[in-house]
Amino acid sequence: MIWINEFIALIKHIDIETAKKIISKKYNLEKIPKNSEIAPYVPEEYRHLLFRKPSRTLSGVAPVAVMVKPEESCKWKCTYCPISDIAPKSYTGYEPTTLRARSVNFDPYKQVKARLYHYKIQDHVAQKLDVIVMGGTFLAMDKNYKEYFIKSIYDAINDVNSLDIEHAKKINETSFRRVVGLTIETRPDVYNISELLYYGATKIELGVQHPDDDIYRKIRRGHTVKDVIKATNELRNAGYKILYHIMLGLPGSDPDK
Repeated sequence: MIWINEFIALIKHIDIETAKKIISKKYNLEKIPKNSEIAPYVPEEYRHLLFRKPSRTLSGVAPVAVMVKPEESCKWKCTYCPISDIAPKSYTGYEPTTLRARSVNFDPYKQVKARLYHYKIQDHVAQKLDVIVMGGTFLAMDKNYKEYFIKSIYDAINDVNSLDIEHAKKINETSFRRVVGLTIETRPDVYNISELLYYGATKIELGVQHPDDDIYRKIRRGHTVKDVIKATNELRNAGYKILYHIMLGLPGSDPDK
């Protein structure tokens, strides 16, 4: 980057975005460069100026989202779900997390490594990690794929090729980077507490959408309000943090509901 010294001189006096526009115009760049593309070439004493979201790790915990593969990601056919062959069910393929996953062909190991690299070049402290498994219905996917997926996440964080998930979790107990939270998205009718414990999950995100059986029938959701109640009670009693996904404006819904 022949313009990097000029860019550094500019950001001492003006904001980052204006400096990038000036440089892009002067040097006829094809596009305005991302902060993450510039960061490796900026001296450490100025790198903090490239921070876009310093609040992302302000709590001391860095989120790491990992997307499952599109193939066989979910067998259900809810009427509202986007139809895409480039992303797992419930995603369009153009969300930031999905774009990162697509760039490495949804390889879980490479997704984690890419995210950790982004944190590094942005000078974020990414030692305590809050991992979230996103896309489709992970718990309903092939058993071998699930084993490979979770093990790959731990291996990327530990920087060690473990024997299996149990071994990977044991290594993580003393690893430089620790998984302090593991969230899994799922449906209220698809969960297994023993399996979740095995993976090391700490929080479950349930696709409740709108707890009304008439609405569930209209959107072909495939479960009932009783399933939501049962899942909530059992997961809570097992010590899990629970988050509900809620969808407004579904067929049959109104402000009063």
